[in-house]
Amino acid sequence: MKPLLARATTSRLISSNQSGKGWRNLSKHLSPARRAPPPSPIFTTRHNTIEDLIAEGDKVVARLTYRGTHQGELFGQPPTGGKIERAGLAIFTIKAGKIAEVWVLGDLRGLWRQLAGS
Repeated sequence: MKPLLARATTSRLISSNQSGKGWRNLSKHLSPARRAPPPSPIFTTRHNTIEDLIAEGDKVVARLTYRGTHQGELFGQPPTGGKIERAGLAIFTIKAGKIAEVWVLGDLRGLWRQLAGS
């Protein structure tokens, strides 16, 4: 992903209330589920599906579905071994062929409900 990002990419991760500039900042604030190293990742069998991809002018919007198996502690919830599915949306601004800005919004409430088993 790094080659696609402008040096000073601005990121706004709405679900986790994080924002900043640059590749390092974006990678630092990616969901813990994506960063967790083996052998005990939070979600195993992770898979992201692009449900819709819309481009107009300098904007690209992706509606996403994230799926995985809950195998590690997240938000204080112990692993359930259950299948998790979460909706998300990403809006990208493209400048000079690179991603200059990204806004990401994920359904944390739905994720919490699934972790709690309700």
